[in-house]
Amino acid sequence: MRPVLFCTSCVLVLVASLLADSNLRIADVGLHGYSGTNSAARLIVRNPSSQAQTIRLRVAASGENGVTNTVTTDLSLNGDEQRELELPILMPGGKTVITAEAITEGAVFAHDKYERVLGHPNLIVLMCASDSVCKTAQSLIQFSGTVEERADKNRQTAFEMVNDPRDHGWAYSATRAIVLATPTAEFTPAQRDALEGFLRSGGRLVLLEQEVTDPTFLSAYRKGPAPPDGERVGKGTLFRISGLSANQLGNDWGDYGGAVADGNSIWIASEYIGQTCTLAQYEASPFGSCSGTRTSLGNWDTRISKLTP
Repeated sequence: MRPVLFCTSCVLVLVASLLADSNLRIADVGLHGYSGTNSAARLIVRNPSSQAQTIRLRVAASGENGVTNTVTTDLSLNGDEQRELELPILMPGGKTVITAEAITEGAVFAHDKYERVLGHPNLIVLMCASDSVCKTAQSLIQFSGTVEERADKNRQTAFEMVNDPRDHGWAYSATRAIVLATPTAEFTPAQRDALEGFLRSGGRLVLLEQEVTDPTFLSAYRKGPAPPDGERVGKGTLFRISGLSANQLGNDWGDYGGAVADGNSIWIASEYIGQTCTLAQYEASPFGSCSGTRTSLGNWDTRISKLTP
């Protein structure tokens, strides 16, 4: 009888473990595995009790350099309620391990772990009504310009189709540009506000008006002809294109570093954010703005340097 009892206890322990982990899941880190300086940990948490209770969530991001950043929040859930939420967290460099714990009455009742090398490329996000629309938009961007420009884009730029809009502007920090080619009337108010927040914080938002269809989205900036160089909105730039059929999507995708030889010297152009602050200032509200002096989503300046060996 002892072997039977032993196996039964193993099964019970395994079932309990599976039930515990089903109450908390890391759905995404960054933006489909791409990360900015401050990124989103997207969690799905469920209250396992039939009674309402407050659950403390603790998320930690650890890197190869030994740095660990942690964020906590308290969440009130009704009995058996499940909710999805995003938490901002500073991502260390290199291979990153994200751990999440759900705690109530001082005890951890659920946990999850996410481990991978997060991408840090020049990322362009495509939000489209269908995969075919996204593929067409990506092709228009990739194959525009000179041979050298196309080579630069293919070497330096990554594309990601995103069909799960975020609820906070900072959750898009991994990308420098979003191409919007889907009806925004289907988005929640929070998702619409998040896109505007991304734009105002220094992002580039490209609006394909025939595909977006919704005239109320960013209506204050969509009056009259679209400026050829885009329209400044906060610290970002809004580009309006009539639609995919206009074949204009590949016209302006600069913002790359560059270098050119000049005799015995080399001129180098580099993007950078010409501002610094302490970690405490960066983490203070509003998150990532260093007391309102910068944006975490855009490069402000171009440095021109001359190197002579």
